[in-house]
Amino acid sequence: MAKRAILRDLNAPEPPPPHNSATEERPRGYVAPSRIGKRQLSMYVDEHYVTQLRIHALKEGLTVQACMEEAYDMYAAAHGLHRIRGS
Repeated sequence: MAKRAILRDLNAPEPPPPHNSATEERPRGYVAPSRIGKRQLSMYVDEHYVTQLRIHALKEGLTVQACMEEAYDMYAAAHGLHRIRGS
């Protein structure tokens, strides 16, 4: 079996090192004012749960965000926790 020759232009500049997201910070773009000082919290649920929540929020004139905050408040109350600061 013949070996393949590696062809490389010796005068070509070296390629940049690979991006390492663990050591470099990403540039931040626009952040909506409603998200300043907040962090994302997400989870994976069955598609039907999402549909049900969206329909409920629409019927109640709420956002899904408001429904999830209410759910957390109920969870916190049931476990003796309290909201650290309002949203």
